[in-house]
Amino acid sequence: MRVVDVDGLARAVDDVLAVSRRRNCLTRSLMLYRMLRRRGVEVELRIGVRREGAEGIAGHAWLLLDGSPCCPYGPDPSGYVVTLDYPNEGPDH
Repeated sequence: MRVVDVDGLARAVDDVLAVSRRRNCLTRSLMLYRMLRRRGVEVELRIGVRREGAEGIAGHAWLLLDGSPCCPYGPDPSGYVVTLDYPNEGPDH
């Protein structure tokens, strides 16, 4: 079985994104998702929204590993309503 340094890979992605000025949760989550899945790590992608202030909403993207958030970046995802979970676990999700 191949061992993958998930946190090390996350730091490498952060370094690349810092240079490219595209460091945000969606870009980071998409990059990490692809890199980790290609290495056999079965992470899941989540995207969610929550009310922010009187008239706005905020979005957030994060990864789950074994059902728990991994490679944390940005706000705690527990306050968000999930609008996308990928890969989808079935018709009820």
